[in-house]
Amino acid sequence: NTLITQFQLRLTQSCATVERTWKSGHRGPVTAFAFTDDTHFLATGSADSTVKVWDLKAQYCTQTLKECSGCITCVQFSPSFFLSDSLTVEVKQFLFYGDDMGRLFVRHLTSDKVDQQVLNVSHHTSPISAIIFDQKFVYTCARDSTIVKLNGEMSFALEKIIPTFESLESMIFSATDVNFGSADNTDKNKKRAKSTEDVILLSGGESGCLKLWSVSKGTCFKTLKAVEGGPIVQVLHCEALRLYLTVNYDQSFAIVSADSFEIEGMLQYDIRKLSVIFID
Repeated sequence: NTLITQFQLRLTQSCATVERTWKSGHRGPVTAFAFTDDTHFLATGSADSTVKVWDLKAQYCTQTLKECSGCITCVQFSPSFFLSDSLTVEVKQFLFYGDDMGRLFVRHLTSDKVDQQVLNVSHHTSPISAIIFDQKFVYTCARDSTIVKLNGEMSFALEKIIPTFESLESMIFSATDVNFGSADNTDKNKKRAKSTEDVILLSGGESGCLKLWSVSKGTCFKTLKAVEGGPIVQVLHCEALRLYLTVNYDQSFAIVSADSFEIEGMLQYDIRKLSVIFID
């Protein structure tokens, strides 16, 4: 599909309305996209190995980035809180994009365009599947069975590589209290899980299991048994409901409590009937 469609969704409407449609300019399908926090810029990645940056207010493509040689698998703008103490008026945010060769590139985002200087921060050897940020660090995961931590204050120097022993498709920050009660939540596991300064990551991948990772220890300290549906392809978090939602390879969905870290239900999407059912 060479078209990009912008929708508008209002709370008073039952469905979204098409606001405008324009040609993507890519020679292949769009495989990844991301917005800045203020929705001023949109970045689209394609199977044609390019990333295009769009100024949505001025309604034109500002740049086409051509560093990658494979299909673009991940595109992400840094959030406004990332390195907020050290950013300047000229450098507002960063644009990260990776390809199926495991290469990751970073550019500065100024007030009106993406800077021409590009930084190669590649530490993966297979498709990058997720890029997330905290205040000072960047975390990436890939199908090469690793999680990589980069230091944003040191030109994205490598801080740590965590082996995961499975191909990862999705990763988010955990909203689960590591002191939740469970049969295997021993004092030893609690001690291994988290220090007061630790970062806890939640991953999903080919095993079909959700896993909690301690970044400081570099280990997995909690695994939620595999759900029916095969590998996990995406993990989402609903803060309001305190739930995780996993999207599985067979188009089923698992609902997981962020508090107890237990499966609460399954949703099955049947493409033939276009229906959704809830399974206790």
